[in-house]
Amino acid sequence: MPDLSDDVEILNISQTNIDHIPKLPPHLRRLFCDYTALRELPVLPETLEVLFCNNTYISELPNRLPPNMFSLDCSHTNISYMPEIPNSMMYLNMSYTMVDHIPDIPPLAFGVYAENCPLREFPDFYSNIGPEKYMVHVHEWVAEQNAQIRAHHRMYNIKEELMQISQVR
Repeated sequence: MPDLSDDVEILNISQTNIDHIPKLPPHLRRLFCDYTALRELPVLPETLEVLFCNNTYISELPNRLPPNMFSLDCSHTNISYMPEIPNSMMYLNMSYTMVDHIPDIPPLAFGVYAENCPLREFPDFYSNIGPEKYMVHVHEWVAEQNAQIRAHHRMYNIKEELMQISQVR
């Protein structure tokens, strides 16, 4: 994989055979590297807000997650340790991992998934609201995020095509 431009804010290498990511751009906000052959994550920039590294071969997350991260899907990996979760975290999926302990869950979190994990205990973070309300919010939020990402990719592809057309003229 070639070095990336410093101005890249969204990187999507999902469903590829990529097994290594070089140094990430300093302003990267979203990283989608799910369903890849990755065995380890590069150093994550402080600006990263969304990380989907599910269905990879990674076995550990960084000791410290970026402070503004609000969405993390590390399900179906070999990780066994969950670092401290930033207060900005809203969605966390660690299903089908070896994580046996979850640090304190931030008050903003409305979707925490830990299906088929060897957890010794699960924090009582939603007893006042109930899991049904959390699930509705998570599905709405994920749909909104996916729509924004699709719109950004369409805009980027159109911008790229216009640049190519202008170079031909």
